[in-house]
Amino acid sequence: HGGGFIKGDKKHRVTVSEYYANEDCFVFSINYRLPPDVDIFGQISDCVSALNYIENLSESYNIDLDNIFITGDSSGSCQTTFLAAIKYDDELRIKLNCPEVKVNIKGLILMSGIYDVEALVKQIKLFGVIPQTAGMILNFKLKNDLSNLKDYEYYEYMSPSRFVNDKWCPVFISWAEDDLFCKGQGEAMSSALKASIKEVYTYSVKGLLNNHCYHLFLKSNKYAGECMQKSVDFIEKMVSETPVEK
Repeated sequence: HGGGFIKGDKKHRVTVSEYYANEDCFVFSINYRLPPDVDIFGQISDCVSALNYIENLSESYNIDLDNIFITGDSSGSCQTTFLAAIKYDDELRIKLNCPEVKVNIKGLILMSGIYDVEALVKQIKLFGVIPQTAGMILNFKLKNDLSNLKDYEYYEYMSPSRFVNDKWCPVFISWAEDDLFCKGQGEAMSSALKASIKEVYTYSVKGLLNNHCYHLFLKSNKYAGECMQKSVDFIEKMVSETPVEK
């Protein structure tokens, strides 16, 4: 789930979960701890632990461990992307002190995501979010003018878009071109992905009415339905393809 790293709950993603369940997917939706209890990297560790727990559920629920897809939106999409980043870059995982991702990832489904945290932090004043809030997410005391951001110990590691490499699994990525919160993030991440991996599938929409996390509004926005169907098409395509050794 999203929520700007500081709020949110999986109960607000029931509609999306049911959509995938109705397409014969086993859906495992999770919560994760929020600041001030943890920073962004503590949240990622929570997500890794939840992902690895699927192995414990596999026999009881007949889960196909060869076909695991991870999805999230907004800040949840950032965490989803970080799961791939640390899966395919052990040096990064060690630097961030995150658990190892033990399961294979068949594909990522990224919706209205945040992939460049530095860009987000620099624009948050536009939406009334004070530096103290950003500092809480990073567990770092930021100055009001953000002039000390580069002094943050994990400055070079806080944006998963920097760590895309040719080991990554296929990706479906969707964004709103006029996103009030994450403008330009989807386009930039899509370009980074396409520079490294072959299988990148995109879906984007225009217009202020088709905005941040538009895919959640299945009953009122026709593009939401199109986006979700495209993501299901992606899952079906990936499951039907013969696995390729990397």
